[in-house]
Amino acid sequence: WEFSPVKSGRYRKSHVLLADGIAVDDGVIPPAASRYTFVSIVPYARKIERGLSPQRPDGVYQAVATLAARKFGNVARIKFGYETPLFGEIDRWASSPAGEAWARKKRKGSSKGHAEWLRRQPAVVITL
Repeated sequence: WEFSPVKSGRYRKSHVLLADGIAVDDGVIPPAASRYTFVSIVPYARKIERGLSPQRPDGVYQAVATLAARKFGNVARIKFGYETPLFGEIDRWASSPAGEAWARKKRKGSSKGHAEWLRRQPAVVITL
């Protein structure tokens, strides 16, 4: 949250914690899990991660994963990766005609796998 670029605040508010793939509500202590993932559910999170935000030209999730691994690497494996959330704003966009059209334009060829590709988001992955 702290490293998020802020224009409207939407990206900053879009971060979600998943415990074994299940979203954890804000303010709730996460249940015991073997894998925790922090992911953003806005469609433009990959653009920010690729450095297209002047506020965060080095991205967000990869930088946070590196910092967290340095600090907590002795108790958990922390790495940068990608997650495919099947809920929230990213899911609605990936299922929309606009999302489908964008995928056809960018990926060309068969539409097989477009929906999953559209949902892939940068993530900090923590395994215990």
